Amino acid sequence: MTTDKLKVVCLGDSLTGPSPGQTYLDQYIKWSDLLQLALESALGTNHVEVINQGSAGDTSSALLQHLQERLLQWQPNLAVLLISANNFAKDQVGSASDAEVLAGLKDDLKQIVGAAKQAGIRVLLLQYPDPRAQNMEKVWV
Repeated sequence: MTTDKLKVVCLGDSLTGPSPGQTYLDQYIKWSDLLQLALESALGTNHVEVINQGSAGDTSSALLQHLQERLLQWQPNLAVLLISANNFAKDQVGSASDAEVLAGLKDDLKQIVGAAKQAGIRVLLLQYPDPRAQNMEKVWV
């Protein structure tokens, strides 16, 4: 096994990270924490570093605006990105149609991935599953 450390930066909204300045590990864990544990199990604790740069309430455009400090400065091998739910939130959308929001999201993702690739960072994009609930009106409220 190589002695090089795999460095992964996780980006996204509240499913990835807490509200800025808040701790959470005393209450629950995020998928990024599970990724850290899984990679440590496979590679060893001294061979991986997972950096959680998720931020509750984040949108793709907010992430793009802060890409230098949230991703690029860390110089990871891999970025894992799960974001978009807040792009469609009622307080973010205003009068924009779903098609307009989706077009903006796609443009943001192209720019984020492009900047990462230019910096030599591989990118894994994750997607939210289709929500299922007894009352679908309460999903993504």
